[in-house]
Amino acid sequence: MEFVQDFDYSQLELHRTSYGLGYYTITPEQWEEELKPAVKEDWSEYDINLVEIHIKNCGLGILDEAFYMPIDNEYDLDAIYNDIEESK
Repeated sequence: MEFVQDFDYSQLELHRTSYGLGYYTITPEQWEEELKPAVKEDWSEYDINLVEIHIKNCGLGILDEAFYMPIDNEYDLDAIYNDIEESK
């Protein structure tokens, strides 16, 4: 897992959970058209699938602030999914 240079991460919006975890959201369009092609050689199949599961579950991909990698911690995802639902 590594930071992919071929994607402009500055276009992503930073959010925080109530306990301070930073995360970025990515739209399905950004994922399919920009980030997925940039990471397909560097990310594992597991990480690629995680983003796609996030999109299926809440309509957005979720990346952690520190490493720009998909979040897979269920506790964190519950909090993030709730934040996203409340913002609709």
